[in-house]
Amino acid sequence: MKKINAAVRKRTGHGIGTWLLSLLVLLFIIIDLTPLYFILVNSLKAKPDYLQSAYRIPETLYFDNYIKLLKEYNFPQMFKNSIILTLVSILICGYLGTMAAFAVGKFNFKGRRAVSVLIIPLMSIPGIVLLIPLFVLFSRMGMTNTFFTVIFIYIGLLLPFTINMMSGFMSSVPNGLLEAAMIDGCGFLKMFHKIVVPLVAPGFSAASIVNAMWIWNELLIVFIFMQNEAKRTLIVGLTSLQGLYNLDVPLLMAGAAVTSLPIIFLYILSQKWFIRGLVAGGEK
Repeated sequence: MKKINAAVRKRTGHGIGTWLLSLLVLLFIIIDLTPLYFILVNSLKAKPDYLQSAYRIPETLYFDNYIKLLKEYNFPQMFKNSIILTLVSILICGYLGTMAAFAVGKFNFKGRRAVSVLIIPLMSIPGIVLLIPLFVLFSRMGMTNTFFTVIFIYIGLLLPFTINMMSGFMSSVPNGLLEAAMIDGCGFLKMFHKIVVPLVAPGFSAASIVNAMWIWNELLIVFIFMQNEAKRTLIVGLTSLQGLYNLDVPLLMAGAAVTSLPIIFLYILSQKWFIRGLVAGGEK
């Protein structure tokens, strides 16, 4: 009888713990979704409706804020610029990072240990401390206001993180498989594309999603190096909606929705590969 009572108490305690954990998770979900609700609701309001209540759902939807973004603030061009910078940067960075991780993890060469040791310190360097020397360098070379410059800087900042993340996946590539490929006459590039890339695809997808989120929300670099308004991104356009003496909150919320929703949809659509990559990286 004592054993039964102990089992019941243990099971009841476990149930209470699960209930409290579920309640805590629900609380965090509500906290995370509240800003998104605030953005979407107020982006569909006129300014007088917002001043009456910031959290009430509007009785009639007001789409003029989005129309104004399209016609007066050049948001379609900024969206195109954000897509170009993000896609090109993550593809090049992912490719170079995977190749570098493959070389460091599977080949013996002079300076290999030094490269492995320097990856972590390079990740810890704040990008803001590099802005002044980089701006001086590229301005003297006449390379400001170009996509190439911003993409080059993004790749340089994200490459150490990508190499470090992909290095954990290289241990899943069997050495015997690589040796057999080399015996069959497979070169480095062919071995990399035909064998390594398919095996580390989950890690590549996870690293690319993290890099895409960072690049999409990055403000300072593109604001400094892209002084031409026609080449600025969504996040920079969002800051231009905030006037010094006048602030149209519904218009600002519409800009925030246009800026935030694409990256949210990207994560929702690719979360399967993202989680698979993180789990696989943890197992390695």
